[in-house]
Amino acid sequence: MANPPHLLKGSQTTIIARVGQVPKTRLPGRRARPGRIRLRGDGAMTSASAIACDAAFLRSAAQVAAAAARSGGQAALEARLRPLDMRHKGPRDLVTSGDLAAQEAVMSTISAAFPGHDIVSEEGNRAGDGSDGQGFSWVVDPVDGTTNYYRGLPFFSVSVALVQGKQLLVGAVYDPSRDELFTAIRGLGAWLDEQPIRVADTATLEETVFGLGSPYGAQAMRRNLDLSLDIVPRCATLRTIGSAALSLCYIASGRMDVYMHPLLSPWDTAAGALVLKEAGGTMTDWQGRDWQFGGPEVLASSPKVHAEVLALLHAALEG
Repeated sequence: MANPPHLLKGSQTTIIARVGQVPKTRLPGRRARPGRIRLRGDGAMTSASAIACDAAFLRSAAQVAAAAARSGGQAALEARLRPLDMRHKGPRDLVTSGDLAAQEAVMSTISAAFPGHDIVSEEGNRAGDGSDGQGFSWVVDPVDGTTNYYRGLPFFSVSVALVQGKQLLVGAVYDPSRDELFTAIRGLGAWLDEQPIRVADTATLEETVFGLGSPYGAQAMRRNLDLSLDIVPRCATLRTIGSAALSLCYIASGRMDVYMHPLLSPWDTAAGALVLKEAGGTMTDWQGRDWQFGGPEVLASSPKVHAEVLALLHAALEG
């Protein structure tokens, strides 16, 4: 496995966006409406040979992703030192002043290094200055696990990914509560801080730590719980931590073995999916097809238990 990118700590670290190039001054660009993402191309997570960039560029982009995720986490923690403003975007779906502060910190870091790249974030988009021309976009969830964050629970994260079309190139997921940074570079590996990570070698359901997602909406939540009743009792234990990005990274690092969610957005999964895949994990939709960027259904796991979990899920869906 390749050496990890030089993981950057602290908001004052200078970022070298491309080899030998000092980052340009940040250009804010125009803002687009939140919650919309345009996917170019039709590729799944397949061969790295189709990517029009080299390993040096990817390592530099990984530095930017790591710095952006850390700066977002720092902004979120600082915002929580003051009373948080909160509003509901929908049933059980919150946004706080901390989300917005984290988003601005992430976007500012990315735009300073790559002013030509578009940024798609859960709380609002930012267009690049038009100088890119290669279809690169950053996909950001400034606080994944906002309810946990707002209520003072520790399981929330900042998720930052670079994509080209539907190809995931670089991912960083930062857990501010534990000061843990998960990173991945397409074709080069996945790391927790500076240590390479791999999924657990769990071989049977009886050993499995099963992670269950908590979708928004009473109907979706009830359906997910009902389907899990035919699977979870066969496993060692159940965990529901409330952050999709962290759940995927926990499988990647061997802390969990399975994660099931019916309805995720691209910013929920982009960075964590790359970390999982580069750590040797398996990720499909609920029909067993290889997961593609933007797909809402997720069944992620250690490889040896995936087929059995998928068979039980199919039986539950047909029952």
